Amino acid sequence: MAPLPTISLFTLLHLLLVALYFSLVSAEPQTHLVYVGVNGSFFSPSTVAAQANDVISFIFGADVHAVRQSTFEKPCTPLDGGFSSGLAGIKGVGFTGATGQPIPVWNLTVSNASRPLYFMCDSIDPVFHCSAGMVGIINSPNGTVHISLTALKCLDIWFF
Repeated sequence: MAPLPTISLFTLLHLLLVALYFSLVSAEPQTHLVYVGVNGSFFSPSTVAAQANDVISFIFGADVHAVRQSTFEKPCTPLDGGFSSGLAGIKGVGFTGATGQPIPVWNLTVSNASRPLYFMCDSIDPVFHCSAGMVGIINSPNGTVHISLTALKCLDIWFF
């Protein structure tokens, strides 16, 4: 049987420092962009995978929209005490901000990445946006299947 290779203390310390460096670099908070109402009454993307301390920047496009926290069980009902952007957007203007007004942005910092955060738009102009499928999830437990089920619940097509 061949002898096991040995590693010098210097090499071991070097490897540990490299591992520490990469663990710190990967721990840097990231910014995720979600466009609100750019292509109709939808969030794009509708699902975001984020770590603790990451920032979700909701960038509001045309017309007036909102980002309100909800639940999977009641995706079109605002969660009491949940987050809310309030209504934002530029009524009647495309995403380019052609009026010279700044494009509204609302930031949400993820504090707990181990549980999903559901959100919806509760704007009602010209119809209730959430019931038209304007929902989203941060850290979906099952990826896009989960967002599809949430959208179906909003549309009252839930048969389960």
